Amino acid sequence: MPKVSTKDVIYFVTFQGVYYNSRPSGENANSYEIEVPISHEQLTRTYTIQIPCEPKNKNDKPYKEKQIIADSPLSLFRRDYAPLMMPLKYPDFEYLATFEIKSVRSTHPEMLRENIALMNFQSICNYIEEAGLEIDPILYDDAGSLRYAIQEYNKDREGFLSIQEQTRKRKGKKVVQTNIAKTLLDKYKDQLNDIPKNGNGKHAVIAKKKSNREFAVTLPSEIIEEDFLDDM
Repeated sequence: MPKVSTKDVIYFVTFQGVYYNSRPSGENANSYEIEVPISHEQLTRTYTIQIPCEPKNKNDKPYKEKQIIADSPLSLFRRDYAPLMMPLKYPDFEYLATFEIKSVRSTHPEMLRENIALMNFQSICNYIEEAGLEIDPILYDDAGSLRYAIQEYNKDREGFLSIQEQTRKRKGKKVVQTNIAKTLLDKYKDQLNDIPKNGNGKHAVIAKKKSNREFAVTLPSEIIEEDFLDDM
């Protein structure tokens, strides 16, 4: 099989979530679903950052350089694609409230098999099970924390397992059971009869926090992931 040039690999990523329009508060939350093209090179682009440090010798620089991959699919969508694409499909679009990956297809499907950056929570759970990784998904709240867990596991298995056991003891039964419920709701949401299905552009469910601030509730409820360098 000929080697694939990364320049030729395109991922067509479908995002879903909630956006706000200019209607009065309480009436301005709408669900959306939109597909955008993201290149493999966008996801593997590296940046050099400078981390300040105290020089040990007079000839040392007052910083250390570190190579990092800064752009996740979610940060690319929020920062670069949504402002361009959302107003075209949803003319009343004002700004994003939530966003998550629903599905992905590619010009080169073989590139998707182990690309956890493009997987949603349930897909990552399936990946962990198939790869036989000693990671307990019920201890993690969203796809972002689960991706980070895989990275740490691959970097230092023994250290990761020690921290994971501490997390298991700290979170306790209640949180673990809640996360089991979230995982099952995500996995079987299409088989549930009593959960309303919000179509594109329809109003999302709105819940009230104790602070009286509004927030949009979607299912599955994946926490918004943002790259710590997504504004570079």
